[in-house]
Parts: sequence; structure tokens; C-alpha cells
Amino acid sequence: MSASPALTLAPLATAEGRAQYIRQRRLEIASTLAEWKRAYVVDGVSRPLAQRVELEAESAALALEAHQLKGAALAEKLQRQRALNAGLLNQLLALLQERGLDEIVAEATRRAESLQGCGFESREVVA
Repeated sequence: MSASPALTLAPLATAEGRAQYIRQRRLEIASTLAEWKRAYVVDGVSRPLAQRVELEAESAALALEAHQLKGAALAEKLQRQRALNAGLLNQLLALLQERGLDEIVAEATRRAESLQGCGFESREVVA
């Protein structure tokens, strides 16, 4: 069974892209196996056991890979979210400074520094 053209264009360079491909391929395998079962029950057409076992083995290997990719995909998502948050924070702090609200920026900086000991990061303001 070959992958559909849309799958070959998927961004497989990322963990999320690979996980998406794996989900799609496993659905294709399940669909093929279900069609073979229907053909056997309804039409009496059987397939060699080797073909079925090959698809089941591929599906199992993909399931294992998908499980391993979950952590990497989550890390990529968190990294994008942190980058977005950092950009928004810098814009907000710059806007506060532009509006003459330096005391709010100073207070936010003090609070961020007090949270650094708790595992939170402080960001420099890019004005």
C-alpha cells in the first residue's frame, strides 16, 4: 500500500509532521485490513496471510514510533508557545514604556526576578 500524495508533502522534518504521517498511515492500514476482511466474508476472496501479517507488523512499528514521538512533538509545541509568549511579553513591555508606565515595567521585572528562583525565566525588554 503506498502513501497518498498529500502525505508525501507533509512536513516530516518535525515530530508533529511525522506523528501526523504515522496516524494517517495507520488509518490506511486499518482500512485495508477491514476491506480485506469484508472481501473475505462477503465475496469469499482471501489474501495471503503474509500480506496481512506484514501490514499488522508495520502498524505495530508505527504505533511504537508514534508513542516515542509524543514527547518530541510536545516539546516542539511548548517551544513555539514560549517563543510566542516571549514576543508578546516584549511587545507589551515596550508598549508600557512608550506610554510612560515605567513603574509597571519595573514592578513586573521585580516580580519576574523573584519568580526566577521558582524555575521561571525573566525576559529582557526589547524596546
